[in-house]
Amino acid sequence: KEIDRMELNFLGLAFNPYASRNKEVYQIPERGAEDYLVSLLQFVKEVAAEKKVSRPLFWKIAEAYLTFLAGDLYAAEKVFEEIEEQPIEDPALKEQLEVIRLVMKLSKLEKPDDETESFIAGLIRKDSLYRKYPSMPDFVKHRMAALYRQNDRPGKAFLCINSFDELRANPKMELVEDLLKMAQKKEHNAFERMLLKNLTANDLLDMKASLHMARGELEAAYETYRRMPAANWDDYDLYNVFKETTKDCIRCYQRNDTTTAELLNKGELLEKLIDLDYKTRANIGNVAMHHYQLGLAFYNMSYFGYAWEVMDYTRSGATWNFLNKGKDGEYCFYPYSNCIRENTDLSRALYHFQKARLLAGVETELGAKAAFQAARCEQKMFFASEAWQPPPCCNNMPLLTEKEIPHYQRLKEQYSSTKFYQQIISECKYFAAYVRRQ
Repeated sequence: KEIDRMELNFLGLAFNPYASRNKEVYQIPERGAEDYLVSLLQFVKEVAAEKKVSRPLFWKIAEAYLTFLAGDLYAAEKVFEEIEEQPIEDPALKEQLEVIRLVMKLSKLEKPDDETESFIAGLIRKDSLYRKYPSMPDFVKHRMAALYRQNDRPGKAFLCINSFDELRANPKMELVEDLLKMAQKKEHNAFERMLLKNLTANDLLDMKASLHMARGELEAAYETYRRMPAANWDDYDLYNVFKETTKDCIRCYQRNDTTTAELLNKGELLEKLIDLDYKTRANIGNVAMHHYQLGLAFYNMSYFGYAWEVMDYTRSGATWNFLNKGKDGEYCFYPYSNCIRENTDLSRALYHFQKARLLAGVETELGAKAAFQAARCEQKMFFASEAWQPPPCCNNMPLLTEKEIPHYQRLKEQYSSTKFYQQIISECKYFAAYVRRQ
């Protein structure tokens, strides 16, 4: 019982990814555990040395294991060598010795090379002790994750403990790039195949491109996508990100309008976005409309838009309750153990809508539309800022002022004679309430 208690406190402590949480929440290791381990080990040594007990071998094995838990691998090995010089007839003791030997071997692993990975794969597939002891799988995956972290393989470390779906909820560039190294190898060993499962290099290229898009790095996203055979581009869905919307509803009906484009895969969409961006910089064609289309695209591909799946893989409606608590688009709440990333940054969309409005001029239909869309961005950006403090109950959306949504005032003052103004004041109750309050 006391050995089990020390095992709970110290086994795998050096590489347990939940060590800090265990200490904070469960007080593991418990206070005074180190001193108790030292005194318990000393007691066991004395009993084993006296050789007056009925099961001396049991006490010797206990000495070896406690020495190992205390962190002295060399001394533990010496004790085990003494034990192995003696015949062991008791099946239970023999099995305990084998288990402790296996745990020590895992603890002594130094490099996550092919030899180590092949050993671990064989252990998982064939070793009866691995299957018999419920805590063994966690010990093995935590040990391998620690080895990968120590050797700058963060992606492999992540998949040792987490599923690919958890990576999809909060993808990070360093993890994706590391996994790409593994996925693009010509041959994989058995353990790498276990980690990858059905994950392909194309899946990771799509994810890397999406991360670049979320950062506004369109050229980098396109270059990443070009590493995938064009024949596979359609495998990752088709999108129309240029629809003009006035409601914040990710699955609502969106009316057709002149900005609607054909469905595009992500590679084709990137080509379109890069072309529009180039035309705005080179002053080619209807630059105001180009900016407006880019604004629509970036808004619709955000957390708040119907095309959020272009740049993300997981979306939670619960994130709305934490909008003002995110850090760089990362939100931490149950059940997302590794947090969830949402594309709540609307600064690029706002920039393009502002440019579209200024270039279109006052009392123009396009200028009115751009002003309204810019106001939508300003509203969400305020709710996603630290300045926003949600009400204590009821999830009511407050009516913001010109300070938070300056483009509502511009829409009212500079575009009230447009058809769009009359249309939007009847469609958008929030804007109508703003106008009535002025």
